Formats: sequence, structure tokens, C-alpha cells
Amino acid sequence: MNNQAMDNLVIKIREIMESSKQNLIREVNFVMLHTYWQIGHIIVEHEQNGELKAQYGTKLLVELSKRLTKEIGKGYSRSNLYSMREFYWGIQFSRRRLENCLGRIISNFYQ
Repeated sequence: MNNQAMDNLVIKIREIMESSKQNLIREVNFVMLHTYWQIGHIIVEHEQNGELKAQYGTKLLVELSKRLTKEIGKGYSRSNLYSMREFYWGIQFSRRRLENCLGRIISNFYQ
């Protein structure tokens, strides 16, 4: 095999590997975001029963953080759990605003 053929083979394999790495990074990021959203959802549903404010939220996050850190490991500090909860609320708020806007657009379209 001459040098040019070898160079082409290496380039093709390198392109496949780079593409695969980028796909993997995107998938991992998606799974992480989905996981954080789910954790936030569970916290909000338990702690707040779908309401905007919880009466005992801070205490719950502190205790939940201790338990998850003990059973699962790092990454579940009170502030991380709070951020996951806020991430869930941010998505929900944006979704509701979008639904309201779309509802108004649709109703105006058919008037």
C-alpha cells in the first residue's frame, strides 16, 4: 500500500472516530439534562405538590442531599439539587408560556 492510500485510510478512520465522539458527547449531554430534569420534577412533585413555593423545601433538600451522597456518591449537594429543581421549573414555565402563546395565536387565526 502506498503512502497516499494509507493517508486516505487514516483520514477516513479519523473522521469516523471524530464523528462518533461528537455523537457520544451529544447523547451524554441529552441524557444528563433529561436526568436532571427528572430529578427536579420528582423534587417539585414531592416537596411542592406542583406549587410554586414549598413550606419545608430547604430542609428537604439538605436531608435528601445527605442521603443521596451517602448512597450514590458525589454530585448531590443541596445547591445541585436546588439547581435541578430550578431547571425543572424553568422548563415548565417556558413550556406554559409557549402553550399560552400558541393558544392565543391559534384562537386569533380562527377568528
